Amino acid sequence: MLPLVKLLFVGWVLFGLTHTPERAAVLSQEAEGQEADGLPNEFFSGSIQDLSETWVSVARSLAGKTPETRVFQRNNDTIVEGHLKKQARVTVGYRTHDGQDHAWRIIVRENPD
Repeated sequence: MLPLVKLLFVGWVLFGLTHTPERAAVLSQEAEGQEADGLPNEFFSGSIQDLSETWVSVARSLAGKTPETRVFQRNNDTIVEGHLKKQARVTVGYRTHDGQDHAWRIIVRENPD
């Protein structure tokens, strides 16, 4: 019986440490598509046209719309899933601040065979 009481107590303590009001506010903002700093998360999908160590250019063309190209700044904090190369299909998660689009995540999508 004593191990069960210890297990329940440890679970209660861990739950209390991980479910603070501050953590709930961050989770709520993320669910609404915003980071804790108040900047919205946006997404852009297309093909890589050009890239360097500090930026990536992505173009997309949708039926009935004018083709669009965006340049996203990237740094060591940018999460890259896959291998970046020209013409790779990607989805970029980004935030706009200081008049520039800053990529926080780039996901390379595999071409269907």
